[in-house]
Amino acid sequence: MVDSFPRTLAYLRKDKKISQKEAAASLGISQALLSHYENGLREPGLEFAVKAAAYYGVTTDYLLGITNEKEPAPTIRDDSAGAKMIHGDARFDAFQRVVAKTGNRRLAQLCEELMSLTLYRLFLLLPDNGEEKLRGERALICEAEEKRREAELFTLFRDKLLSTSLFEMLEEDGKPFTNWVRGFESKLYKSNKE
Repeated sequence: MVDSFPRTLAYLRKDKKISQKEAAASLGISQALLSHYENGLREPGLEFAVKAAAYYGVTTDYLLGITNEKEPAPTIRDDSAGAKMIHGDARFDAFQRVVAKTGNRRLAQLCEELMSLTLYRLFLLLPDNGEEKLRGERALICEAEEKRREAELFTLFRDKLLSTSLFEMLEEDGKPFTNWVRGFESKLYKSNKE
């Protein structure tokens, strides 16, 4: 078990202002056993870790100290139920469907990160209050990070880590999107060579 587990378990309980007795009762264990877990005297099993993570509303990775993110990594939603991240952009909607069909969490995370970077770059274009130089430096850092993530995304496509045939799904979504992806791939290929 990770060393930070006892500390994280105690922190979550105290943060929610719950007594050991209340938490133990809710988790279906004795107060003494919970105290042993929180003090690192005993190591819980997987079942308890999953139950505690659900009880405190965090991921098991956070509880075990593997990540600092309390919430699970964002995924791109399938728009079959009508939920769209960007309305009216058929290419992006088709891309969302492709990513959702693959079930590849890393791909979904990369796409979400690229979206965030793009929105941040748009923010940098807004009128500023004399922070021109700082904004320029931020833009360069943002652009470098975006290129790195685009390259990683391209590598996922190139190495065929996707669970289904990407190009078969693209043909279902129409020719314009297929041409856009091929243009995107060639752009990435050129930037990777430089």
